[in-house]
Amino acid sequence: MANNIQGKRINDALGQNELREYLANKLETSASEVKDVSISNQDLRNYKRPYGENISTLLISPPITIPRNMQKRCIPPLGLSYIAGSLEAKGFNVSMLDCMVEGYDQEQFNANLMTYGLSMENIEARLRQMPVPDVVGMSVLFSTDLHNLYNVARIVKKVFPYTIIVVGGLHPTIYPK
Repeated sequence: MANNIQGKRINDALGQNELREYLANKLETSASEVKDVSISNQDLRNYKRPYGENISTLLISPPITIPRNMQKRCIPPLGLSYIAGSLEAKGFNVSMLDCMVEGYDQEQFNANLMTYGLSMENIEARLRQMPVPDVVGMSVLFSTDLHNLYNVARIVKKVFPYTIIVVGGLHPTIYPK
């Protein structure tokens, strides 16, 4: 019941409009496309370590997907950079992995889309060289990058099964589920 009330409040606040309807029914954001990412309570793990100043955080900006005919763009992960600065100012240990910049010349093509940035294999190799972080934060701005975020999150959980993952950015703000 509480989820229905919260959902109604969100819908009331956002309103119904043509853009929202379009975005909700896009292939990469429709419910049928993201079924495989639901999380059950048994998949969740309790995080019992007491919080302190030695919490390590890894912030990841996943690869980017664009239409094949679009010019590549290099978007600095500004939100993640602000978060890193704030956490460092509070004494937290912060690392960043900008998959797009570090793999800018690595391109993969799928139909009419191009993904560029570190490959999933390279991301996994990089993660295996790092100390285990307590928290991994990721950001996704555009719907076309959602699959990249899911793939990176799966790799993070494979390499660091007990690490908490937090996702932010424009896309999860609009589509919190």
